Amino acid sequence: MEASTIFYNIVVAISILAGAGWTLFIFTKRHEEVGIDLKIDRIDLISFDNGKEKYLDINVTIRNIGKRDVNLELINANVKVSKAEKDGQLVDIIDHKTGVISTEPRYNGRLRSNVETKLPYWLKIQNDGLHFIEFSIPIDLCMYDKSIFKKDGIINWTDKRFYFVKE
Repeated sequence: MEASTIFYNIVVAISILAGAGWTLFIFTKRHEEVGIDLKIDRIDLISFDNGKEKYLDINVTIRNIGKRDVNLELINANVKVSKAEKDGQLVDIIDHKTGVISTEPRYNGRLRSNVETKLPYWLKIQNDGLHFIEFSIPIDLCMYDKSIFKKDGIINWTDKRFYFVKE
Protein backbone atom coordinates (compact mmCIF):
# COMPACT_ATOMS: atom_id res chain seq x y z
CA MET A 1 0.00 0.00 0.00
CA GLU A 2 1.27 3.41 -0.88
CA ALA A 3 1.99 6.10 1.72
CA SER A 4 -0.52 8.46 0.08
CA THR A 5 -3.30 5.87 0.41
CA ILE A 6 -2.48 5.31 4.09
CA PHE A 7 -2.41 9.08 4.67
CA TYR A 8 -5.75 9.45 2.83
CA ASN A 9 -7.37 6.71 4.97
CA ILE A 10 -6.10 8.32 8.18
CA VAL A 11 -7.45 11.76 7.13
CA VAL A 12 -10.85 10.22 6.25
CA ALA A 13 -11.01 8.38 9.60
CA ILE A 14 -10.13 11.54 11.53
CA SER A 15 -12.74 13.50 9.54
CA ILE A 16 -15.43 10.93 10.32
CA LEU A 17 -14.55 10.95 14.03
CA ALA A 18 -14.49 14.76 14.12
CA GLY A 19 -17.89 14.93 12.38
CA ALA A 20 -19.37 12.40 14.78
CA GLY A 21 -17.96 14.28 17.76
CA TRP A 22 -19.34 17.59 16.50
CA THR A 23 -22.77 16.05 15.87
CA LEU A 24 -22.83 14.57 19.39
CA PHE A 25 -21.77 17.90 20.88
CA ILE A 26 -24.48 19.85 19.01
CA PHE A 27 -27.15 17.27 19.87
CA THR A 28 -26.35 17.26 23.60
CA LYS A 29 -26.04 21.05 23.67
CA ARG A 30 -29.49 21.39 22.11
CA HIS A 31 -31.05 19.04 24.65
CA GLU A 32 -29.41 20.37 27.81
CA GLU A 33 -31.83 20.84 30.65
CA VAL A 34 -33.12 24.14 31.91
CA GLY A 35 -33.17 24.38 35.69
CA ILE A 36 -34.00 27.08 38.21
CA ASP A 37 -33.41 27.08 41.95
CA LEU A 38 -35.88 29.49 43.48
CA LYS A 39 -35.76 30.29 47.20
CA ILE A 40 -37.46 32.71 49.51
CA ASP A 41 -34.30 33.44 51.50
CA ARG A 42 -35.60 35.83 54.09
CA ILE A 43 -38.86 37.16 55.46
CA ASP A 44 -38.83 39.96 58.01
CA LEU A 45 -41.62 42.01 59.51
CA ILE A 46 -41.12 45.76 59.49
CA SER A 47 -43.66 47.94 61.26
CA PHE A 48 -44.19 51.68 61.46
CA ASP A 49 -46.40 53.97 63.52
CA ASN A 50 -46.44 51.72 66.61
CA GLY A 51 -47.35 48.62 64.61
CA LYS A 52 -50.25 50.18 62.69
CA GLU A 53 -48.48 49.74 59.35
CA LYS A 54 -46.85 46.37 58.72
CA TYR A 55 -44.75 45.25 55.80
CA LEU A 56 -43.24 41.92 54.92
CA ASP A 57 -39.68 42.35 53.69
CA ILE A 58 -39.16 39.33 51.42
CA ASN A 59 -35.91 38.41 49.68
CA VAL A 60 -36.13 35.95 46.77
CA THR A 61 -33.08 34.39 45.10
CA ILE A 62 -33.32 32.93 41.61
CA ARG A 63 -30.34 30.82 40.53
CA ASN A 64 -29.87 29.15 37.17
CA ILE A 65 -28.70 25.61 37.99
CA GLY A 66 -29.13 24.34 34.44
CA LYS A 67 -26.59 24.22 31.69
CA ARG A 68 -28.43 26.73 29.48
CA ASP A 69 -29.12 30.41 29.87
CA VAL A 70 -32.71 31.17 30.90
CA ASN A 71 -34.76 34.20 29.88
CA LEU A 72 -36.62 35.62 32.88
CA GLU A 73 -39.55 37.98 32.58
CA LEU A 74 -40.38 39.00 36.10
CA ILE A 75 -43.41 40.91 34.89
CA ASN A 76 -44.98 37.42 34.85
CA ALA A 77 -43.79 36.57 38.38
CA ASN A 78 -46.39 36.24 41.10
CA VAL A 79 -46.17 36.95 44.82
CA LYS A 80 -49.06 35.59 46.83
CA VAL A 81 -49.66 36.01 50.57
CA SER A 82 -52.47 34.12 52.25
CA LYS A 83 -53.70 34.19 55.85
CA ALA A 84 -54.09 30.82 57.51
CA GLU A 85 -57.44 30.63 59.28
CA LYS A 86 -58.11 28.52 62.39
CA ASP A 87 -59.98 25.92 60.32
CA GLY A 88 -56.87 25.41 58.13
CA GLN A 89 -58.18 27.32 55.12
CA LEU A 90 -55.97 29.85 53.35
CA VAL A 91 -57.52 33.23 52.52
CA ASP A 92 -55.69 35.29 49.90
CA ILE A 93 -54.82 38.76 51.10
CA ILE A 94 -52.19 39.72 48.50
CA ASP A 95 -51.99 38.32 44.97
CA HIS A 96 -49.76 40.41 42.72
CA LYS A 97 -48.67 39.73 39.18
CA THR A 98 -47.74 43.36 38.70
CA GLY A 99 -47.51 46.29 41.02
CA VAL A 100 -45.21 44.53 43.46
CA ILE A 101 -42.80 47.05 44.90
CA SER A 102 -39.23 45.91 44.49
CA THR A 103 -36.25 47.82 45.81
CA GLU A 104 -34.23 46.53 42.87
CA PRO A 105 -35.04 47.08 39.20
CA ARG A 106 -36.96 44.18 37.72
CA TYR A 107 -34.62 41.61 36.25
CA ASN A 108 -35.81 40.98 32.72
CA GLY A 109 -33.37 39.23 30.53
CA ARG A 110 -30.94 36.38 30.35
CA LEU A 111 -29.86 34.59 33.51
CA ARG A 112 -26.68 32.73 32.65
CA SER A 113 -25.83 29.26 33.91
CA ASN A 114 -24.62 29.20 37.55
CA VAL A 115 -25.60 32.85 38.08
CA GLU A 116 -28.15 34.16 40.56
CA THR A 117 -30.14 37.31 41.06
CA LYS A 118 -31.69 38.52 44.32
CA LEU A 119 -35.06 40.23 44.37
CA PRO A 120 -36.23 42.08 47.50
CA TYR A 121 -39.94 42.89 47.89
CA TRP A 122 -41.96 44.93 50.39
CA LEU A 123 -45.56 43.87 50.77
CA LYS A 124 -48.03 45.68 53.03
CA ILE A 125 -50.13 43.40 55.23
CA GLN A 126 -52.86 44.18 57.69
CA ASN A 127 -53.43 40.88 59.46
CA ASP A 128 -51.61 39.20 62.34
CA GLY A 129 -51.23 35.45 62.64
CA LEU A 130 -49.89 32.73 60.39
CA HIS A 131 -49.28 33.65 56.74
CA PHE A 132 -48.46 31.49 53.73
CA ILE A 133 -46.14 33.16 51.20
CA GLU A 134 -45.64 31.88 47.66
CA PHE A 135 -43.38 33.26 44.95
CA SER A 136 -43.62 31.79 41.45
CA ILE A 137 -42.31 32.55 38.00
CA PRO A 138 -43.38 30.84 34.77
CA ILE A 139 -40.73 29.86 32.24
CA ASP A 140 -41.70 28.81 28.73
CA LEU A 141 -39.58 25.76 27.89
CA CYS A 142 -40.73 25.92 24.24
CA MET A 143 -38.08 28.60 23.85
CA TYR A 144 -35.42 26.01 24.66
CA ASP A 145 -36.60 22.77 23.09
CA LYS A 146 -39.48 22.82 20.62
CA SER A 147 -39.03 19.15 19.81
CA ILE A 148 -40.21 18.14 23.30
CA PHE A 149 -42.64 20.97 24.10
CA LYS A 150 -44.80 21.41 21.01
CA LYS A 151 -47.49 23.77 22.32
CA ASP A 152 -47.42 24.45 26.05
CA GLY A 153 -44.08 24.10 27.77
CA ILE A 154 -44.76 26.57 30.55
CA ILE A 155 -43.54 25.41 33.95
CA ASN A 156 -44.01 27.43 37.13
CA TRP A 157 -41.02 27.42 39.44
CA THR A 158 -42.19 28.19 42.98
CA ASP A 159 -41.11 28.47 46.58
CA LYS A 160 -43.49 28.57 49.53
CA ARG A 161 -43.02 29.44 53.17
CA PHE A 162 -45.05 30.04 56.30
CA TYR A 163 -44.42 33.14 58.40
CA PHE A 164 -46.02 34.11 61.72
CA VAL A 165 -46.85 37.79 62.29
CA LYS A 166 -47.13 38.62 65.99
CA GLU A 167 -49.73 41.05 67.27
